Amino acid sequence: MQGRNENILTSTEKIQGFVNKLNLWIQRIENGSFEMFSTVWSLASGNKMMMDLIKEHLQILQLTFKKYFGDSVEDVDWVRNSFVAISASLPIHLPEELAELKAGGTLKLKLLEVPLNTFWLTIKSEYPAISEMAVNMLLPFSTTYLCELGFSTLTEIKTSKRERLRSVDEEIRVALPTIPRRISRLCAAKQAQISH
Repeated sequence: MQGRNENILTSTEKIQGFVNKLNLWIQRIENGSFEMFSTVWSLASGNKMMMDLIKEHLQILQLTFKKYFGDSVEDVDWVRNSFVAISASLPIHLPEELAELKAGGTLKLKLLEVPLNTFWLTIKSEYPAISEMAVNMLLPFSTTYLCELGFSTLTEIKTSKRERLRSVDEEIRVALPTIPRRISRLCAAKQAQISH
């Protein structure tokens, strides 16, 4: 669930997928199958107490996931695909703007080409209210991907051999670029030192 274009909608889908997988595992355990738990296969098969313990653990895990992440994202499905879904829970003026947006065929193609957040920011001038609501839905980070990436990079830079670095700003700026590196182009612009 890590990545640059990860948002609350995609994360919730993945979590819902995992909860569905837990349902399947609980059903299999009730039928006496432990194939999905290869390490406890020999211990659990035929052991009623072990089966009940694993089943109880999976049910608690399932309830915990539902408590923290909810059941689904159907109410905000219009953010992901505004050309199919119109939510009844939207304020009165927003479905009208969404219906207008739905009629745009070129916008439908654009939605398929660019990430979701980019799409909603692109149409902000044409559809300001619905766009703002969608961006506010996508804005909260669903993961700590960028923070973890920065800390991992800092850990790599500041090793025991380089522990005396006072400022690592420049190194991090080079290590965490948002634009692609063109090292071969930079090297081609410089003349190599020739030996005398």
